[in-house]
Order: sequence, then structure tokens, then C-alpha cells
Amino acid sequence: MVFNLVSFREFFPKMSDRDWGYYELERLKKSYDTEILDELVFDLMFLVNNGFYSKLLDIYANWDEPVPISHPETAEIASKSKLLKLARDNLKHSPVKLFSNLIDYHSFRFLYPFLEWIYCMNLKRPLTATDVKALLSSDIGERIVFGLDDFDKIEDIPEISSEFFQKLNKLKWKDRKAEILYKKFLDLIRKFALSGQGHGQTSFNVRQEQIVLFFAGCSAVNGDKNKINENNVVKAYKTLFKIIKTDISKFFGEIKPEDFDQRKFVKDSESLEHLKNHNRIESDKKKFWRGMIVGVFSCFFLLLYFDLWWLLIGGLITAYIIGGDYKIGARNGFIAGSVGMLFFIVTGMFLNQKINTMFVSLFTESYGFLIVVALVGAGLPAAVGGLVGIKIRRIINKAK
Repeated sequence: MVFNLVSFREFFPKMSDRDWGYYELERLKKSYDTEILDELVFDLMFLVNNGFYSKLLDIYANWDEPVPISHPETAEIASKSKLLKLARDNLKHSPVKLFSNLIDYHSFRFLYPFLEWIYCMNLKRPLTATDVKALLSSDIGERIVFGLDDFDKIEDIPEISSEFFQKLNKLKWKDRKAEILYKKFLDLIRKFALSGQGHGQTSFNVRQEQIVLFFAGCSAVNGDKNKINENNVVKAYKTLFKIIKTDISKFFGEIKPEDFDQRKFVKDSESLEHLKNHNRIESDKKKFWRGMIVGVFSCFFLLLYFDLWWLLIGGLITAYIIGGDYKIGARNGFIAGSVGMLFFIVTGMFLNQKINTMFVSLFTESYGFLIVVALVGAGLPAAVGGLVGIKIRRIINKAK
């Protein structure tokens, strides 16, 4: 029997991102409430069809910080927001999400920048330090935290406290369905609203992802829940869409504009190049930590069950995930192998067990000798693996 091999694209010819979006939407409807999903998509498409998202992406791509770190009033302006101070003091700060809480400061910290972009869109001009001060001095943050998609209607705003953020720290997903809805609808936004919008859409979506997660957490805490459910996720997306389409400048009073640059929001090569470099750096950081964590644990378990030369595989895995040139691949493989060995030795010392006869003598030697053995003995084969990983990565990329 002879089978005709047909490419994937022939099954789905000329399908745009929006086509894929509707396809994914129909799949979601098999697991979630159809009426709720249709309502969310209706709100999303209202923003798309009326140009809200394109304007927002344009502002984001050409954003010039109105109050940079070097600004003499930065600390004073930031101190205007009690919400910002409580979040900074109570939410967990961690450079690696894997070791943080579900809701942490990283989830919160994009809220006010996001509001600045919306405010800028409402005013149709760049923001000034006075504008930012008005935003942070207002109750808009508390309105959103407690009112969510009714933030413009709420009258009695509760007093924000550290207890609220302590509850956010403890939140978990109620079940896998809630987490999947959160991630899948974010992908729908990317397909319907952000696709084809040019540079900046990826990093913008990363920030939007954290904002929605923070809103979902607020919804759970407001409902006195310790787990985020599907209804909290839906409420979060409704809040996001409501903020984007609302003229939030009405909450800050009348502001007399200071002298500011009357430039139009036109994409110029310098700002876009800066943004691309920024996005590339962020992506490289995430890739490095992801590859290093996977590589270190691979090296650890390879040492646990095999011998030293199996670290070549650990170095290969590390370099393949992170990428780079041969020098970087060898370096990253060396680091993964060395750290994996250190974990291995420390684990053996902690358990007071000689988990591999090959390293029996190491547990009785000085710490300096342990470090030398870890760096040289484990790093070298892993470095060789790093070179192999880069070679394999280049072969596969070339084949694509």
C-alpha cells in the first residue's frame, strides 16, 4: 500500500492567524461555557475593530518613559501610590518565576505602566511627569483591584492593606481547566488582536499576560477564595477589555499640560531598533535560565545514575536549549556540568551517603578540592557536550 504524503499546509491552506483563532475558539467551546466565550470574544473584537489594540501597540512600541529612573522626582512620584508601595513590600520578588509564587511582584509591576499607555491613548499625546503624578495620586489602582470590570462604577472603595497582598501570595490554581482557559484566551488575543501589528507584540503580550493574572488573583481574593477558578479568569479578561476601552483620564481631574514634545506616534527606526534589542535581551535571559535549569538537573541525575562522561549529554541539552556560538555553548555546558556536580556532592554530604563509589574520597577531602573536582572533572565533558549541542542545533536550523 502506498501512502501519499501531504503537507500540513495542504490540509489547512492559507489560514490566517484569525482563522486559527476561530478554530481554537471552537475547540475551547467543547470544554467551556459557549455563551461566556462568545461574550469575551465579542468584547475583544469590539476593541480590535475600533482600533484600540492597534493604537495601544503603536504607543507601546514608541514609548518614551515620562518619568525615567534618573528623573529627580521619581521617588516622590512613586510614593504617591499606597497600592504600589504595599505591593512592593508584600509581594514576592524573584528573578526566576519557577521559584516564585503564582502571583508575585512581577505580576503586579506592569499595572501602572499599562495604565500609563491607556492614559496616553486617551490624551492623544505623550505623558508628562505631572500626568504620571496625577495617575499615581488617584484611586484608579484601588478602583481596579476591588471593582475590576466595575471599576468605573464602584463608589465605596475599601482601604487597601498588606493583608490583601498576603492573600495574593498564597493563591494557587483551583484546577487545570482554569489555568488552561487563562492561557488559551491569551493566545486568542494574540491571534485576533496582535498578529501583524509589527514589532513589540510579543513583549506587549508578556506584560498583558501578567496583568490578567494579577486581575484574576484580585477577583479570587475579593471573593474570599484561596484558589483562582474559571470565573476569576473570565472576570480578569473582562476587566482588561473594560480598561482598554474606557477613558480613564476622567479619574485624574483636569490637568494643565506642561511643555511637552508634540511629536506624533510614528514608528522610527531608532525606537524600533531599541525595542527589538530590548525584546531580544529579555528573550535571551529567559532562554538562558530555562536551559541552565534543565541542564543542571539533567547533569545531576546523569551523575546520580551513570558516570562522569554522561555529563556530555547534560551539556548537550543545555547548549541546545540556550543556543549561541560554539564558545557560548562550551561555556554554558561547563557551567551546567559544574553546578550539577556541586549539587551531587552536596547531596551526598547532606545525606551522609556515598551515592557513587567513584566519588567516595571526595566526601573526606577539603572543600577547596571538592570545588576543583567539580569544575574540572564535571565541567570538561559537559563543555564537550555543549559543543555538540550547538552543532546539532545549527544542523536542525539549517534543515528548516
